[in-house]
This record gives sequence, structure tokens and C-alpha cells, in this order.
Amino acid sequence: AKAPHTSHPFTDMAVDVDANQHAKYNKNLLSFASITRQVYSAVCTRKARILGCLGCSLLLFGLVSTSSSSVPVPRTRQMRSSPEPEPLLKPPSEEVVNIVFLVFPTSVDNDRHAERLQAMFDTWARNETIRQFEPFKRTWRISVRIINKHGNMRAGKKSDYHSLPAHARIWSPRSNDPTPQFAWALSEIFREYNIAHTEPNTLDLGNLWIVKIDTITYVVLENMLHYLSQLDASAPHFLGRRLRIDDEYVFCSGGAGFVVSGRAAARYVSTWDDCFHESIETNGWLMGARDVGVTTCFRKAGIEPNVTLDDRQRQRFHIFGPARTVKGNMDGWMTDYSNKINEPIQKGLECCSKESVTFHYMEGPEVRLIDDMIHNSAKWLRMESDERVAEWEKINIGGYSAVPDTDNAEMWSLLLDHLGSHIKKNHVSAGTNS
Repeated sequence: AKAPHTSHPFTDMAVDVDANQHAKYNKNLLSFASITRQVYSAVCTRKARILGCLGCSLLLFGLVSTSSSSVPVPRTRQMRSSPEPEPLLKPPSEEVVNIVFLVFPTSVDNDRHAERLQAMFDTWARNETIRQFEPFKRTWRISVRIINKHGNMRAGKKSDYHSLPAHARIWSPRSNDPTPQFAWALSEIFREYNIAHTEPNTLDLGNLWIVKIDTITYVVLENMLHYLSQLDASAPHFLGRRLRIDDEYVFCSGGAGFVVSGRAAARYVSTWDDCFHESIETNGWLMGARDVGVTTCFRKAGIEPNVTLDDRQRQRFHIFGPARTVKGNMDGWMTDYSNKINEPIQKGLECCSKESVTFHYMEGPEVRLIDDMIHNSAKWLRMESDERVAEWEKINIGGYSAVPDTDNAEMWSLLLDHLGSHIKKNHVSAGTNS
């Protein structure tokens, strides 16, 4: 585990440029005052002292007084000085929000983990900071923590991850059981960022969001940041695709990803031991079914999953990729669990919000394809439908995704119009690449 930072990474560190300029200016003034004293001795002769000493004294007094006081840098000096570089992050007067992605390896086709991670860092997770403009003025600082499930991922040798960006790290959890791994990861986040999660009024919790996804989850990052910006980050939020097994078990799908605010995460960690001993430890199913086990402990902590539908009752978090989701071609269990939570499966464009934030069961090649279609929609709009499908058929999409039909106009409207156009309205720009 990484040792805590000695300095607080949630606080922007700014260099006091004005203080340095004042110090240099005062030093020059003192040097000039010393020279003036020598001139005073030479000029103020016996014959001139009666008239000259008064003027020299006034001049010296004014210089020394000015040098010992704090004064603005003269306008001429400000104009001659080199302009300061623009700060990496936004000024302290604007908000900086931290979002940490916990990426867990999926059990689907383990040999493709490295390929999935590379696609992730080539697309939505490539930037360390994202600048958000109107109506939300803030900078998002992005961190990625890859959970190395068993201490060594298959296809997860060191050589596979030599090019990880600076904002990403690999964490090896103490437990191999999925549900305890999540509690451990939250504790590591608090320790890494030096946040006391037991402090109920810790301000840093209001500037923190934590997202749990799989290596086969695609994030529409602009939409996610826009969605979270509309929420009160200081409240205990637990966001995701809600499903219900029965009256006892309601949960957020781990594949579609779920998002927790810093406040919710702090409460989860504080109550984890009790939940573990009372509900998880003796229940092998909850120990292994991370999404159900995690939701169980959130509910015991008094935090229910939020409704995340948009104003037209369309989903934001998706368990399958765009093609299957638009078709409404879902597994029986998902249809059943969706009906029980009163959020039935919708087909066509009603399946997905324009503010959709995640799609699951997407392999690396399809992630690259979808990301390009969303962000370079003009290029794809110039293509015929059969040309787009041909591009899809060239890649290995895995066994859980689907190739769209040539005549599926709703599919192209979702990607090229709804999502492609909407993200352009979110007023964000990339910050630094790691």
C-alpha cells in the first residue's frame, strides 16, 4: 500500500510570486540607500551642510522608509517582468474536485486485461485533469487505481503495464474476496489522500467522488462529470443501475459501475466491520457477489441506491454495450431484476439517456470504436451504414457484445446524435496528459 502523502494533494499549492518580487525590489532599494549615504558624505561639505543636509536627510529618510514598508511593485517593473505561466489547475477561487476510478478485473476472458487497460488509457482515462466551464466552473483531477485481484493478473505481468500514466497505479488488495476488496480500496483512498474518514465535518469529503468499474466498462467521461456536477457532493450519494432480486436484496450493478460520494464512502468504511461480521463473513454468496454485498453494507449504513434515471425515465448506467442496449436484447435475469425495481427495459432511443455515463461488456477494440464515434461523429456521419457496420465487424468485440444492424437507425442516432452532440454541450476540455 502506498504511504500517505506528506502534503495534502486535495489542496492546490500556489507560489507567492508577488512576495518574491517585493523581496527583490526591497533589496534593490536598500542597496540604493547605501550608495546615497556615501553621496551624502561627499556632497554635504561644511559649506553646504546648512542648505544641503536638510535635502539629503529628507531623501535618505524617504528611501529607507519606503524600503522597510510593503508597497506594490511599480507599474514599470510589472510591465518589464516576464509573464507567469498559466497554472496547471484552475485558480484557488475555482473548485477542484477529485474523482478516483477503482478498476476491478472481470472474470470474463482474463487474457485480455492488458488490452482493456491500454484501450482505457488511450480513450476516456488518458487525461489527468479535465477543465469544466459553464455552467460548472471546476477542474476535475482524475486518478485511476487498478485492483490486482489475486496479486498477479493473468496477462497482468509488469511488462504489460510499463506504460501506465502517472495518474494510475496498481493496488494489490489483502483479500481475494470481492466484497472485502472494495472496503479495503476505500480505506486506501482515504489513507493515500490523507483524509480522516471518521471526521464528520471534513471538508475534503465534499470534493471527492469514487467510481467502481470493471476493465470492460466504458465511461462517457464528459457526461459523468456533467451529471455529478449537478449533485451535492457533500451528501451521501450511491449512484448506479438499480436492480432488485427480491424484497431483501436491492443492488447497483457492479458491471455498469457505481459512483459513491466521499461522504458515503466515509460512512461505509466506518460501519464496514459491523456489516462484515453481521452479514458478509458467514454468507459466501455476499462475500463473492461484490455488487450485492457492497450494496447490502451501504444500506445497513443508511444509504440507499439513488434513482439515476433522467427526466424521461431513461437509464444512465448500462449493463451491456450500445448495440444490445438499443435492441433491448437482454438476459432474462436482467429483465426480471429490472421489472422488480420498477425500471423496465426500454428499447430504441428510450433505452438510453443522452447523459449516459457507462456501458459494460465492452472489449478494448470496441471501446476505441465507440469513443471515436462519439467524439468524431462528423466523420462517421459521412459514412454509409454498411461502412460503419464493416468497421465493427473487423474487431473482436467478445462474446457479450453485438454488432449493430445496418438498418438500425436508432443505434446511429444514439451514438452520433444523442451522445455525440450532447457531450459537446458539456463545456469541458482536457487538461494534462500523464
